[in-house]
Amino acid sequence: MDDKVKVSKFQIPPMLLQPYIENAIWHGLRYRESKGLLSVYVNENNLNSIAICIMDNGIGRKKSAEIKTQNQKKQNSKGMGIIKKRVAILNDMYSDKVDIKISDLQIDGSGTKVLFILRKEK
Repeated sequence: MDDKVKVSKFQIPPMLLQPYIENAIWHGLRYRESKGLLSVYVNENNLNSIAICIMDNGIGRKKSAEIKTQNQKKQNSKGMGIIKKRVAILNDMYSDKVDIKISDLQIDGSGTKVLFILRKEK
């Protein structure tokens, strides 16, 4: 965490980060042949917002989807859908409080980065 960040000035909605951290472990890192790395950074974005970045060096979203077992494919995971709805509600209630961007870290699709921009309430 950047020392400049005044975390007490921001309210991080409960259970916002946890599903993404869990996904990094379950869908990216657990399939690595060697030890993986999961990082969470909190930095000041500007005076009115912070950036929270979750990064892993896992196998990546595309490869993870390719190796899902038949049983996993039958299970209809609702976690990310629920989070998207919660973020939409938060943004409706608090005027675009949260932005989330998900991207691959490497050209080959390995590694994943989830970037949250969290704004102060106006």
